[in-house]
Amino acid sequence: MNFDFTEEHNEIAELATRILGDHLNVEVLKKIEESQEWFDRELWEKFVSAGLTGATLKEDVGGAGLNVIALVCLLRAQGQHVAPIPLLPTLVSAMTVDRFGTDEQRSSLLPEVVNGSKLLT
Repeated sequence: MNFDFTEEHNEIAELATRILGDHLNVEVLKKIEESQEWFDRELWEKFVSAGLTGATLKEDVGGAGLNVIALVCLLRAQGQHVAPIPLLPTLVSAMTVDRFGTDEQRSSLLPEVVNGSKLLT
């Protein structure tokens, strides 16, 4: 297998890094830590709006059809910024449904992951 980053992988990594860098700072992280929320909903919405929650899902459910390397790029950016969003559980769960789910499961769950109305954990 070839694990080199493609232009698409680099673009998705740059987009995620830009969103995270523009949104997160120490004050934001402290505010989230002190709140009742377990993740930053505003940041999650930015990822949804940018299409990042569907990056690794097939195009027929609204995704971009990128491979697991795109997930690695997103997770790396998330880790670099200590971003409190449910990226790993949601995307890995969604990718599992995308790969092994029935047509009914895929069509009922995955578009909602892409549009941000559903988290999978």
